[in-house]
Amino acid sequence: MSKATKSKWACSKCKFNDKTQPPINVTQQINPVFNITNDDFNNLTETVKFMSAKFDSFGTQLQELLSSVKQMREENQLLKEQNNKNNNEILLLVNRVNTLEQKALENCIEIVGVPEIKDENSVDTAKITISKLGVETTVKNAFRVSSKVINKPRKLVAELSSRQCSINIIINFKKVKPRGNTFHEKWGMEAIYINNYLSVFNRNLLLKTKAFAREAGFKFVWIKDSKVFIKKNEDQKAILIENETSLHKLK
Repeated sequence: MSKATKSKWACSKCKFNDKTQPPINVTQQINPVFNITNDDFNNLTETVKFMSAKFDSFGTQLQELLSSVKQMREENQLLKEQNNKNNNEILLLVNRVNTLEQKALENCIEIVGVPEIKDENSVDTAKITISKLGVETTVKNAFRVSSKVINKPRKLVAELSSRQCSINIIINFKKVKPRGNTFHEKWGMEAIYINNYLSVFNRNLLLKTKAFAREAGFKFVWIKDSKVFIKKNEDQKAILIENETSLHKLK
């Protein structure tokens, strides 16, 4: 070692026995003394009691809340079941009303595409159309109804003497597939269509079924005996559409 290092060097024994350093009070450093008065202790006790009471109150409120939630769930389930029951009953009533309404219209047909003329006699126009289809019947009444198709003649509705007459007319129409000049030389080449005259419910159902068919890729939608049918393609069976629920089941 150099002289400078030697002058500073000391053995371990001498270092620890160096009396120039003040003694360290380890007890004071590790365990400091806390002075707690009776008031402090009483305040701490009151705080613990207060928190304990609050916790008990919170536990009671939590139990009441859980009980209320359980009761609400049970009531909600009952309401759902009652709502489903009501919906089924309403659907049943709607179907019954629709059946009665369609029954009242079973002698009626609608003729689409027949040109309108000024001061038209709808009964005479209906007779001209029906006579060309080889069906003998009495036209009891006839009238025009509005159409959603712009720049097209309004539909012609004819009330016939019997349901069988309306069935025969539709059968003969499908065989002939006539155009306007089939019935009258001045009616042109526009296609003429003859269908069952549907109730409001069935007309709306037919429109919804056609819209569904376009979206879902069903190829055929048609009316038979005032009922709506749908079919995916030629190889599948026809499906009766009774209401919107029938459409939802096909999705």
